[in-house]
Amino acid sequence: MFVNDNFVFLHLQKAAGTFVVDRLVQAMPGEVRDGHAPLTAGKGGRTVAAAIRDPWDWYVSLWSYGCMGRGEVQGRLTASRASILNRTLRVVAAGRMSPGAAMTSLWLDHDRDPAAWRDLYATAEDPERFRRWLRKVLTLPGCGHLPDAYPILPMREHVGFMTFRVLRLFTDWQAWKVESRSIRSPADALDFYRRCGIVDHVLRTEQVEADLERLFNMLSLPPPPIGTDTAPVHRNQSKRHQHTGYYDAETVALVLERDRMVVEAFGYVPPEIAA
Repeated sequence: MFVNDNFVFLHLQKAAGTFVVDRLVQAMPGEVRDGHAPLTAGKGGRTVAAAIRDPWDWYVSLWSYGCMGRGEVQGRLTASRASILNRTLRVVAAGRMSPGAAMTSLWLDHDRDPAAWRDLYATAEDPERFRRWLRKVLTLPGCGHLPDAYPILPMREHVGFMTFRVLRLFTDWQAWKVESRSIRSPADALDFYRRCGIVDHVLRTEQVEADLERLFNMLSLPPPPIGTDTAPVHRNQSKRHQHTGYYDAETVALVLERDRMVVEAFGYVPPEIAA
């Protein structure tokens, strides 16, 4: 995230956040810290901005980034069981996870097949591999292998991983800690976001430069110049084709069902798939 005394930008993975942070650093004083972490200290009267992405495009980007051998999700899904066990024990020892939550997480991980996940990341040129990967990460038991607290929350059965990450980042942290276990459906997720959201200004990845310009105007800041040697470029980009080419009708409907909160809260529409 990017933070100063008056402003916070929350960095959702795979939503042009690195590009936005680079531009913010050029435009105003502040500190880059805590990566993709939520705002645990609360708004404190500050203006909060965040970037969102079309959910169908987000999943393709997340997968294709993994096909490059990069990203927390790919690392978690393809790691050896011994590595996950050791990592979990370290987290418990550091006090960042309760022993009960650790036992649940390890139990959900018992049937994960790292080799099968590695095969799904073999190439970003294969739409069928993407569809198989997507079905696994959006349904049990595959979604129980994902990182963060998502596998141990009841929402995993009916609410998509993108929605989980958006809620965890875009809502009041104290409310999230109290209510996250009561979110069991996309309707619950949307209700929680509408009641507890903390984001004042949303930037869309699809039009991030224009939305950034509007944000700078709102903050009464001159936007840093684009097209100079010091201007940032989009980084952490995944290598793949247009996202619509990776979907069929079934997987379009699956994202619509599981991530309906993101679709409805931010006004996205399903992609049209050629017959």
